[in-house]
Amino acid sequence: MNTRILLIDMPRLMREIVETAVRRRPDLIVAGALAHEVGRDAEPIDTSGADVVVLNLGSAEVLLRLLEQRPAKPLVLIGRDGGAMFRCEPLGELSPLGLLDMLAVP
Repeated sequence: MNTRILLIDMPRLMREIVETAVRRRPDLIVAGALAHEVGRDAEPIDTSGADVVVLNLGSAEVLLRLLEQRPAKPLVLIGRDGGAMFRCEPLGELSPLGLLDMLAVP
């Protein structure tokens, strides 16, 4: 099964680096790339069929809109210069035990 990746608001050089890395894995596919076209809803993400969204960390406004939609897809955040990378995943609904599990040091 292939993993479809959507790139959002990535600077050209960073997008090319990600696309080059993805081509090394036959199970990964770049499903598309968007600039600032993500509006108040996550429709472009849904229509892309993406399994994972890769987003420029400098795009705080876009990130906040995506998080407000509570996407069921993991988000990979990359710093503008590539110096940092984070993965955000949906963890389900809030519960006291679930919260404690997430706060525990691994």
